[in-house]
Amino acid sequence: AVCELRRLVDDRLALPVYASVEELVARCGGAQPWMAVPTGRLPALLAATGADGVVEGLELPAELRHRGGDR
Repeated sequence: AVCELRRLVDDRLALPVYASVEELVARCGGAQPWMAVPTGRLPALLAATGADGVVEGLELPAELRHRGGDR
């Protein structure tokens, strides 16, 4: 699997996380790829990706959103 990380304004590298698929679609668009990860697995995922932490509910600007058909 590929995880998309985002650079925050304070220069930290973050893994965006969302409370639901509906929230992800509202904030990132319907073409955004996603995967469900149990909360207990987040530390291992952060270590594997090199992310400094998570950011909850990040809204992607239109220019960063994936294009294509909605799911």
